[in-house]
Amino acid sequence: MAPLGQGQTVARQTPLEVEEGGEEGLPGTPVLLVIEDNEDLLGYLERNLGPRFKIELARHGEEGVHKAKKIVPDIILCDWMMPKKSGVDVCRALKEDELTSHVPIVLLTARADSSSKIEGLETGADDYITKPFELVELMARLDNLIEQRKKLKEKFGMTAWGAHPKRAQSLDEQFLSRLHGLVESNLANSKLNVDWLSREMGVSRVQLHRKLTALVGRPASEIIKEYKLNRAAELLRQQAGNVSDVAYQVGFENVSYFTKVFKDKFKVTPSEFS
Repeated sequence: MAPLGQGQTVARQTPLEVEEGGEEGLPGTPVLLVIEDNEDLLGYLERNLGPRFKIELARHGEEGVHKAKKIVPDIILCDWMMPKKSGVDVCRALKEDELTSHVPIVLLTARADSSSKIEGLETGADDYITKPFELVELMARLDNLIEQRKKLKEKFGMTAWGAHPKRAQSLDEQFLSRLHGLVESNLANSKLNVDWLSREMGVSRVQLHRKLTALVGRPASEIIKEYKLNRAAELLRQQAGNVSDVAYQVGFENVSYFTKVFKDKFKVTPSEFS
């Protein structure tokens, strides 16, 4: 991609732009990974998108794929033409990986022909914006994708620990189904915690946290505890043992702690519940 100043206009100035050194993204804001080999454009995007997103940078496609898998961002803005790995190759690599399959990707390119757009979308890009672009349009597209992810999170959040389809279709569903199976088959295992689950899933604690909060809006620790308590409630209804028996069946070694967290959730003690 030609650098700025060599006949290529990358972005049109708009009132949305901010002065250099503006407010940094606040904690809890969405993480945006920008994959771009042009330093001028990279700086422009970092400066103007920084107040809205926590910005992570990668300067070529291979670095972008590596960084995306490491940090599991909320959204990715990726140039098409880059050394080592093109934007299309980046899309394909990330959309075919269970860890990053859910992350929305916007391709940024000077190629405005319909065949290029179709090629990008067919490899998994969620949106496509051509240069020169208006910053306000780019922001709107990024915000729309973030909002779509929130709606998908609500969908997965409602069904993630209820009835699971026998055949998971998407990589995201496969990920949740595999995690569901691990938790369900190891409820009595007192070692069932975030570290154990991360190892069994083949990801780091951070990667598991990012993936689960993106998909269902809750960290692994909450999911494990909720799953155990819901199963404990089922066992108590079935009179499958006294309080101590049920606590051990769902992996609680400390009955007092089990009683406390059970009451926190159901507002009654296990003995009162049963």
